[in-house]
Amino acid sequence: MRLEDFKKLIIQRVEDLQGCKALKLLADRELINVGMSLDGKFHMPDILDEMLAEGSIIEIEYTLPSMPNRIKSFYLPKGTCIQEQGGVWK
Repeated sequence: MRLEDFKKLIIQRVEDLQGCKALKLLADRELINVGMSLDGKFHMPDILDEMLAEGSIIEIEYTLPSMPNRIKSFYLPKGTCIQEQGGVWK
């Protein structure tokens, strides 16, 4: 499998889940198994960063009041409309 095909698989997974936490992708058994077949090119965090830079997926980073020093992230399909209701945007 080529890297571009692997990226399409990631996009499909995010769409199927209608968005997901980063950890859900990083721990996805199928993605890990397919990624391992990429001849050493597999490093999911780097691939996700590349996809974000390309605009293939959207990432929302947030912190919770109970964990202000811990950044969490959530991935959404490209083209998602995001609206804020009652929160604090920076």
